[in-house]
Formats: sequence, C-alpha cells, structure tokens
Amino acid sequence: MQELLGKYKLYSTNNVNKVDAPSLNLQLLEREESRMSKEVLDKNRELSHLRGEDLNGLTLEELQRLESLLEGGLNRVLQTKDERIANEIASLQQKMMSLTSVGKRPRTTAAELDNIVINPEDQVQSSESVATNVYSCNSGPPPDQDDWSDTSLKLA
Repeated sequence: MQELLGKYKLYSTNNVNKVDAPSLNLQLLEREESRMSKEVLDKNRELSHLRGEDLNGLTLEELQRLESLLEGGLNRVLQTKDERIANEIASLQQKMMSLTSVGKRPRTTAAELDNIVINPEDQVQSSESVATNVYSCNSGPPPDQDDWSDTSLKLA
C-alpha cells in the first residue's frame, strides 16, 4: 500500500508541475499580448494625432511635443526634397554641357562647304512651290491666299 501511495504522490507531483508550466506560459503570453495591444492602441492614437485628428483631448505640453515632431519631420522632408532637386539640376547641367560640347564640334569644315556646288535653280523657288512644300510637310490644307499677305519669306 505504501508503494501505491508513493507512486500516486510522485505521479500527482509530476502532473502538477506539468499543469503549472503551461499555465505560467499562458499567463506570460497573455500579459505580453495585453502589453502589445495597449502599445498598438497608443501608436494608433499617436498616428491619428500626427494626422491632425482627435486633438481636443491633448494638453498644451502634448500639443507642443506633437508640433515639434511634425516640424522635425517636415524639415527632413524639405531637406530630402532639396537634395533631390539639387541632384536633378546637377544631372541636367551635365547633360546640357555634354550636348553643348557635341553641338560646338563642327560637323562640316569650311573647305567642305566651299566644295559644295549649289545649283542656282534650286535657290529660287516660287511662292506656290514653297506653299506646296509647306502643305506637304504640315499634312493639312494650304492656308487661304488672304492669310499669306502678312507672311514674308526670305530665301538664302
């Protein structure tokens, strides 16, 4: 009988420890969950304050703290924006410099220009042929003859 009671006590002691361990873990998890839920609520409230919502319940100190947070964030946004604009300007200036340096290189030399023979008939065109060329380039109807009176065309 003593042996049976000993086994009972041993078994019940082991089960008590096993039952207590999960309940301790469960209690720790519940506390952690409660703490995290409260933290989420606080962060959501703070986010709504940053959006300018629910400001009526704030004290003057809380409003000043919120204002300094917003000013700090705005300063960082402005600084980032200024840096990006400056980088974009520098990039565009580099592109402009490379394009102007390409544009300054002579495409044809003066000697090559002297060697080009110009046909005098090509230089003189009637106003009708110019209008036809303009019409074909613009792919629209030629303007009325009355509209041409203001326009002058010099041929080189």
